[in-house]
Amino acid sequence: METLLLYYTAMILGYFLASKVRNNKEKFNKLDEIFNGLIVLLILLMGIRMGSDQKVISNLGMIGFSSVVVSVLVVGFSVLFVSLARKVMRLDKQANPISKKTEIEFSYNKFEDIEKFKPIEDSLAIEGGKYQEKSSQSNNNIFTLLIVIIPLIIGLAIGYLVILPSDIKEEHLNLVIC
Repeated sequence: METLLLYYTAMILGYFLASKVRNNKEKFNKLDEIFNGLIVLLILLMGIRMGSDQKVISNLGMIGFSSVVVSVLVVGFSVLFVSLARKVMRLDKQANPISKKTEIEFSYNKFEDIEKFKPIEDSLAIEGGKYQEKSSQSNNNIFTLLIVIIPLIIGLAIGYLVILPSDIKEEHLNLVIC
């Protein structure tokens, strides 16, 4: 209960502080970089801790398999339930309401409304006449993925290759001395 109270207090304080400094964004330009660095450090330390734990290392295959199964199930059921919810709420893929009247009007006014279907200015034409928007979102996703995976792998390697052997040597020395 105390931990929950601590989290809510921190959340409320953060909201009020953010609302006070929202107009001074220029002063906080470097905060994103600082927080990203801290997250990378946290992930690195978590990787070192996991790599230095013999139980985690010995069960790494099972942990990875379980993670893949859970991820596939979560994504699969999310897609399924979103599709079902869209059909129940009668929404198209862009979350616009579908009605019989608009479908009939669209079929009659197909050529009159052609302006609606022209590509936006920042679109690139690709093969087959389809259009794809220019976006750095996929590059940003890859960058974020690398920010998470690389420190984790480095941390696991440090934990497994540096810290774990030193723990084994200490245990071996303790057994020899006793």
